[in-house]
Amino acid sequence: MGRTKFKLASGPFSYLGEVTIDLELKAKHYDALVAANEDDYERAVLGALKDLMDEDPFQLTMQELYHVWLYVKVTSLGSKISTNVRCKHIVREKSSVGERECGTLNTIDYSLLESDIVYAPVNFEIPEITFTYGGREQVFEVRPPTVNQELDLFAYFQERGISKDSLMKDKTHTLEYAKHRILLHLKNKETGDRFFDRRQRELAIEDLANNPLSFIKRANDLIEKVNSFGVSHHRMHITCKECGGKLSFRLPLQAGLSM
Repeated sequence: MGRTKFKLASGPFSYLGEVTIDLELKAKHYDALVAANEDDYERAVLGALKDLMDEDPFQLTMQELYHVWLYVKVTSLGSKISTNVRCKHIVREKSSVGERECGTLNTIDYSLLESDIVYAPVNFEIPEITFTYGGREQVFEVRPPTVNQELDLFAYFQERGISKDSLMKDKTHTLEYAKHRILLHLKNKETGDRFFDRRQRELAIEDLANNPLSFIKRANDLIEKVNSFGVSHHRMHITCKECGGKLSFRLPLQAGLSM
């Protein structure tokens, strides 16, 4: 199969605009993807895309990574995939008073054709927000960071012994991660500066504490908005076969490519 050129859905938020790519995975890519753990899965995907794309996949946004990867999976595997969803409901042990996570793997079938691609409108205006930083109010554009910057943020926590799972479960870590990610989305309108430098971001988080709560609310709303372009997997709802707990989720990157 030759390489195909297609336009990315992110419009004014894209660093690449379009990509030229061979959409068919090779067996060597599958081996690397199956061997990858959850914390490093994005890097395994990017390793495959580095072989397949003319452009640097690390310059995709996270939403664009899902967009490109969807096309690769449909071409390589077909639209029908099977994936396992682990039940995270807490259940009581029958033999004791203790509690544990259910942990049952529920296998489901899914059609990738049920995923929609949402394109940014041609005339979409990049949103702005006022952030009191360095002792004065400054205007920042709200833009998604690259995958490379998202991965560096995960690495920042991993180097401190904090896993992705802990970022989702430990409220203190979740809050700290959310603050860092807000700053990754800000671009100074006057200077073009970004908060990609770790130390600079740590200092900016101290300023964040003195901004009104409404800033956090508006920043999160705008971040959700600018990250809404790309793949929109329909949310799925199933019942755990073991404990009967209700599960709600969207497809992860590894769906269809795990043993």
